Amino acid sequence: MKTKEFYEISKIIENEKADEMVRKIENNREDLHMKWSVGKLIQEMQEEPDYNPEIISKWSKNFTSKYGKNYNEFNLKLMQEFYNTFKNCPVISAQVSWPYILELLPIKDDNERNYYLNKIIKNKISLYSLYKEIKNDSFNKLSENSKKNIKLFDDILNFSLETGESTIVIEGMEEVMEAMRKNCESK
Repeated sequence: MKTKEFYEISKIIENEKADEMVRKIENNREDLHMKWSVGKLIQEMQEEPDYNPEIISKWSKNFTSKYGKNYNEFNLKLMQEFYNTFKNCPVISAQVSWPYILELLPIKDDNERNYYLNKIIKNKISLYSLYKEIKNDSFNKLSENSKKNIKLFDDILNFSLETGESTIVIEGMEEVMEAMRKNCESK
């Protein structure tokens, strides 16, 4: 067995896997940024005095024919709810994708929502596990003292919704990519 070639091939494959993970995180970040920004614009538009409630319905028909069913009226309203729920600059891990957000949107209490977000981030739970946690009301099984002031975990892959610039930023992405590449090279 030629160990040098085996090592080089392994290195190429592992680098591609690391790049693939970074692309997934970046795609998720971009997807959430788009949905948050659309929600923000809809919310701001609705706050204008000359707002016509029928405009979203009309636009959604155009968006649906142009971009697909993910831009129907119902989904545009979900994007608005996403913005309204997360507009105060919370930190959400890049591990939290749109399906997880949809499970969390009905939760109005910040502490409860943070509790479930932390479970997703810390335990890397599946969407089905999150659904079961919420259905079983695990948050309300905590002591009253534990339910207060639940903060989100700080994670190197965090991104924050910055209302001033309407952007989502992945913090530490360069460090993550470099660490992944070094890890691949050390094997």
